[in-house]
Amino acid sequence: MEQKFKQKVEQLPEHSAILYIVFSRDSEGETFVPREILSDISRKANVPTFGILDTYLDFGIVGGSLLSAEIQGRRCAEICLRIISGEPPVDIVPERTRNIQMFDARQLKRWGISEATLPPDSIVRYRKFSVWQQYRWQAIGLIAFGLIQTLIIILLWVQIKKRHYAETSARESEVKYRTVADFTYDWEYWANFDGKLLYVSPSCERIASYTAQEFIENPSLFREVIVPEDRENWDKHFQNSREELRQRELQFRIQRRDGKIRWIEHACQPVYDDQGNLSGFRASNRDITERKLAAIDLQEEIKFIFQTGSTGSSG
Repeated sequence: MEQKFKQKVEQLPEHSAILYIVFSRDSEGETFVPREILSDISRKANVPTFGILDTYLDFGIVGGSLLSAEIQGRRCAEICLRIISGEPPVDIVPERTRNIQMFDARQLKRWGISEATLPPDSIVRYRKFSVWQQYRWQAIGLIAFGLIQTLIIILLWVQIKKRHYAETSARESEVKYRTVADFTYDWEYWANFDGKLLYVSPSCERIASYTAQEFIENPSLFREVIVPEDRENWDKHFQNSREELRQRELQFRIQRRDGKIRWIEHACQPVYDDQGNLSGFRASNRDITERKLAAIDLQEEIKFIFQTGSTGSSG
């Protein structure tokens, strides 16, 4: 009987369909498991098989509007709890349980049924995903993480190269400046924003009788050698040069180690790096004592002449 039945489902007319409800005993009285015979029927059939229970979905039926065993069981449990709680059974109004549109993706593919033709909100189970579909989010996450790491490494490398270039340029600039300044007649120096001396030319010793190392080790020595009467002007100049960045000039007197007084013509200007950031100040101090004394003598002589001429005229 079973063999004949299987032969029939293999030879059904085109555009037919099998609706499997449930049975567990054949015409000869032999029992069998309903879902196992369903698998055999579906495998042998030359047309799609449909059913009415969602528990048959993994055993060969295409799917459809299925009665959910889970929902039915939950509904029965709720009724039982209401009865146990003392509610009379006659007061419990039967409710029609809504079926669920549920389909087997493998059977849809077998019979060439597109998921686009299914009713809205249909549930499709047992899809076979490719490795990419199954792990695409993990793969995308790893790729994104790798790209971010690569980008960070590139940015760090670029910053390191820029810093290296800036440091190299600064060293080259400093070497060039030192090469020139070491042989200048004037007293040159290079200071950072807070006044710390980064370089002092050797000619400072000829002008101020203090070595370059002494100025570098004690930056306040520069102010100390300025005569007390001129320090206020120097302090204003120092403050103004940092509040308004531009080239400035100032004349003042210094007292050498041997006590001699020298007139200094001071000129300074801000210095910027390749990125436009302030890197410090460069200054030049020229000994103008002879010129200054000559100008003072000339002024005194002119003043004397005018005073003498004025006295003679009144006499």
